[in-house]
Amino acid sequence: MCGAAALAIAGVLLLSACTGTSIPAPPAPTESQIDSLMTVWPGYEANIIRSGAAFTLEGASFVRFVPDAAWYQTMTRCTAALGRTTVDANDICLIEYPPESVRDRLKTPRQLDYIYSYYVGELVPCMRARGYAPSKLPTRSSFHTLSRNGLTLWSPYATLGSDAGELAALQAGFGSAGAAIGGTALPPRLVALVSQCPALPAGV
Repeated sequence: MCGAAALAIAGVLLLSACTGTSIPAPPAPTESQIDSLMTVWPGYEANIIRSGAAFTLEGASFVRFVPDAAWYQTMTRCTAALGRTTVDANDICLIEYPPESVRDRLKTPRQLDYIYSYYVGELVPCMRARGYAPSKLPTRSSFHTLSRNGLTLWSPYATLGSDAGELAALQAGFGSAGAAIGGTALPPRLVALVSQCPALPAGV
């Protein structure tokens, strides 16, 4: 019965919620899927960097990703090409030429389903077994909406509190446990928790 219920849920689910085993992770986005997923990028970035600017960002759209090592030079050339030296032009250039790291954050709907099922079947139970009480998960559809194709991926870890080390770990996308992120060493309790209860399933 549990397996039948899992099959009825849209998308790819982790079977661990029912059987203790997991299915392979969905494939990474193809180039055509990346282009489709990036349609949310201009609005996402504009909402972060913009309020009451001298000119609008509506006309800016994603052009291509830029390797991190070349990003500053690309921003400089783009700004000059627009004939501006203000931060407003840099905003447009950032929308058009985001760093390569943005690509790694993008998730297809199947990948988001896979992550959500991992949260339900493994991550939240793992956290609770170790004495943590993450807040109630959003619904699957709300998780998709909140995640904005992976750009703002919601996580149970985000509900644990405002500890500086925890926030640093969240902002870094859950880098390797034990690392000093943003000059802040992670609290030992969080290092242990992330090590025992990985924030994301393997393969995404």
